[in-house]
Amino acid sequence: MLGFALTLLITHGLRATGAGVVFEAIALFAIVSNIAELGADTGLVRLVASFRATGRVRDIRPLLRIALWPVAVSGAAFAAAGVVWAPQLARAFIHGASRGDAVGDIRVFSLFLPAAVLTTVALSGTRGFGTMRPYVAVQSFVVPALRPILVSIVLLAGMGAVAVGVAWAVPLGVGCTLALSTLFLLLRQAEQRDRSPAHAPGPVGALAAEFWRFCIPRGISVVFTVALASIDVLMVGALRTTQEAGVYATAMRFLGVGQFSLQAASLAIAPQLSALIVRGDRARARSIFQTATSWLVLPAWPTYLILGIYAPLLLRVFGPQFAQGSTALLIMVPAFMIFVGTGNNKVALLMGGKSSWALASIGISVALNVVLNLILIPHLGIEGAAIAYAVSLTLDTLVIAVAVWAFLGLHPFGRAYPVLLAASLLTFGAIGLFCRVTLGATIGSFALFLVLSCGAFLAIVRRARGLLDLGVFGQTMRSLGRPTAGDGGSWQIPL
Repeated sequence: MLGFALTLLITHGLRATGAGVVFEAIALFAIVSNIAELGADTGLVRLVASFRATGRVRDIRPLLRIALWPVAVSGAAFAAAGVVWAPQLARAFIHGASRGDAVGDIRVFSLFLPAAVLTTVALSGTRGFGTMRPYVAVQSFVVPALRPILVSIVLLAGMGAVAVGVAWAVPLGVGCTLALSTLFLLLRQAEQRDRSPAHAPGPVGALAAEFWRFCIPRGISVVFTVALASIDVLMVGALRTTQEAGVYATAMRFLGVGQFSLQAASLAIAPQLSALIVRGDRARARSIFQTATSWLVLPAWPTYLILGIYAPLLLRVFGPQFAQGSTALLIMVPAFMIFVGTGNNKVALLMGGKSSWALASIGISVALNVVLNLILIPHLGIEGAAIAYAVSLTLDTLVIAVAVWAFLGLHPFGRAYPVLLAASLLTFGAIGLFCRVTLGATIGSFALFLVLSCGAFLAIVRRARGLLDLGVFGQTMRSLGRPTAGDGGSWQIPL
């Protein structure tokens, strides 16, 4: 919701063109920051959890040095390049808007690049220690809460896109400080609790080889993943106009609302899947995977159906110009429903150590995305970008789902799956289409739709609560980030 509020502020304060400048700079920042992370974020989650599960706590401190120093150097190098090459980047991607503002935003974001990459990697390390609290506190509350406050101040002062960029970036410094201090606090606590037989840390060279052998393909894979989500915004700006890029980026951010449950489930199950796969407990891993999938589609599928069916009405919240993104949003809804409906399959594949498989899949999808964008955007505009993204995302999703099923024996189709699919389509899908077609995309029809759909959906969910393990879900949310007894502080879904 904080991200939604930020998007609302930027779109109303800067209009479509000014917002397009900021969103294009953010898209570029997202791609570069993920390159600079070198895949160390996922590597730390996997290896810290694995080391704790196998009694190698003394290897974690050198592991953190192996991970953090290269990432800091990488972030600084990319920051310097961004400052120097900002004019060239603005010339390539900004059309129909102030390139001076774009240069300023790119340079501001570049200066905060080291803080951003260290924050992400350090918080990923805290998840490996079995707690989600630091990650949630920093990435879901502190940084997102500071941004709307600072952006509001900037806009009330009458400042433009560059000042908005500064307001967006400054919280990254706060997040970095909190993330690093929390990571090393958790390390000290783990070392003090360690009851495994005393042994010296393994050779640094062997640790580094083990870590980076996993991270390098994962780092490339992450770049492709972020590129798949961000490059179309840049290509719309390059091949059409910055105003259209702003409209498209806003529609994409709307779809991000439905991914909150996916992110939450991913944060929860990644360390557990890593430990269970290392121990060979595939049955429990499958149970966790299917239960988490049920929890995440429960809110996500209705949300996507609401966004797709009433896109013209909902996008007008950002301003009249943004309603033109409704068709693009509708095109992407089925792809996002498939993406969420296959569960955290990429997390499962990575925790199983198959980062190279994920790399191959996302690499093919990004190549397809770029080709389709080059063909479709000049003729169809943002609708062409939406088609390219939907096709590419669906391809990557299905390939990874098949790989996880074949390699790990994990699939999302638990007992609750058909119930949730039918409930979503019959209530939010069918009722939503009826209200939209008969009454139009008006506030009155939207209100009627929500009352009827939510009532019917909740009634079905209540009757099926035994299949959904909603009691377990409540326990899980109450124990979020709280160490469980007897596991050295690990956080677990209590199945």
